[in-house]
Amino acid sequence: MFIRQFAVRGQQPELRSIVRLIMIPAAVTDAGGRPVETLEPDDFEVFVDGRIVNHQVEVETQPLSLIVAVQMSASVAPAVAKIFKVGEMIQPLIAGERGEAAVLTYTSEVTTVREFTTDPSAVGAAFRAFRPRGNGAAIHDAVNRAADMFATRPKDRRRVLMIVGESRDHGSSATQAEGFERVQRENIAIYSLTYSPFLSTWTTRANERIGYKNCPQDSVPAYQPGAMDLGALFTEMAKLRGKASAPALAQFTGGEVLEFLKQGALEKVVYRTGEDLHSQYLLSIQDSTPGQARYRAIQVRVKRPGCLVRARAGYWCGLE
Repeated sequence: MFIRQFAVRGQQPELRSIVRLIMIPAAVTDAGGRPVETLEPDDFEVFVDGRIVNHQVEVETQPLSLIVAVQMSASVAPAVAKIFKVGEMIQPLIAGERGEAAVLTYTSEVTTVREFTTDPSAVGAAFRAFRPRGNGAAIHDAVNRAADMFATRPKDRRRVLMIVGESRDHGSSATQAEGFERVQRENIAIYSLTYSPFLSTWTTRANERIGYKNCPQDSVPAYQPGAMDLGALFTEMAKLRGKASAPALAQFTGGEVLEFLKQGALEKVVYRTGEDLHSQYLLSIQDSTPGQARYRAIQVRVKRPGCLVRARAGYWCGLE
């Protein structure tokens, strides 16, 4: 969002600068993790590169564009057996009344399963069609695909990417640094819903196999719920040596990291994500920094004692 400022000389307006309005969603909770919803504009302080700046709290909420990116490799089939049941919760609880949602899946490749829609049943159908195959967890490639899709949406919409899968990237052609830069340039908040593939095997019932009744046998994941999978265990241990990509992205963008193991816990995580998004304060600041593109760090503080605040780490200026 931009505001043009002019200086008038006679009858000829002269363009002096372009002021960019930077939106900063801020989640504020008490020590027990409950949303704090009684704050006033003066309760906030916003710092850019360590210097306090003027801010406003927007009264009008922005409609939300949501993309759900779900890992679909065969090794995480027990977790997908839980995930595919919550599709119809996504639109009403997270995207909201004026929101829209799209669905991606990723292995070593990224697939657009459903373009943006306001129809909860369409999102649910996309989830029910999940069929785990292949390998890999190309999180950074999924982030880039999501950023391309968000770039087509109106500028006045909030952009939220929910990544559901293992926490570590393996198989992306894009780097973690590229993912970090892209989400800040496109003003994307990331929520990481993560799990352990090894432990998920122990919590999956026999009748939770994908396509248990209606799916051809060649598309049913080959795993035995509850069986000891030593290969998955060793794979999990090897991945611990890498960096946790999705949680790092969530922290960097002001989102949240939420873990689940069982079906009930996943439903609570979906509800928690919606509550978090729809109880946030929408702060705004003005930026008219000239020159080439550069990153500026943001810090949001709340003066009221006992409050914890979570917001994006910064923004890019000079992109116009």
